[in-house]
Amino acid sequence: MLLYTQGTVIIREGEMSNSLFILQSGRVGIYKNDLKVAENDKAGTLFGEMSLILGRPRTATVVAETDCTLHRIEGNIDILVRNYPDIAKKLLYNLANSLDKSNEEQYHLYKENIQITQKSQSSNQPEMENYFPDYGGENI
Repeated sequence: MLLYTQGTVIIREGEMSNSLFILQSGRVGIYKNDLKVAENDKAGTLFGEMSLILGRPRTATVVAETDCTLHRIEGNIDILVRNYPDIAKKLLYNLANSLDKSNEEQYHLYKENIQITQKSQSSNQPEMENYFPDYGGENI
């Protein structure tokens, strides 16, 4: 177990790392480009997994908002699956839920965009009378 005091940066956006963390107690803030995008105080929450899985730099900064107790797991996805199968299973579940939520949000944004586009097209389409002042609505 590791103890991080309030205000300590646990993960820094852009850094390379091969570890993930499990929150045992306390509250963390998640920052993207210095903007706070979320916070979490739920024991058992995983974070830092994207860098471990993808081997890419950290995508966010995580700061201890209160004193926090964390468990750190180092390695790669193979080590995680082999040595920590319950954590790997939880991670897969979390990622699937996140993907499902993202897909649902994209669908609603797409649907909203289509409705706005259709409304815009119908309101911008000139009436036949504008082209043919003598048009009385009969079929041509």
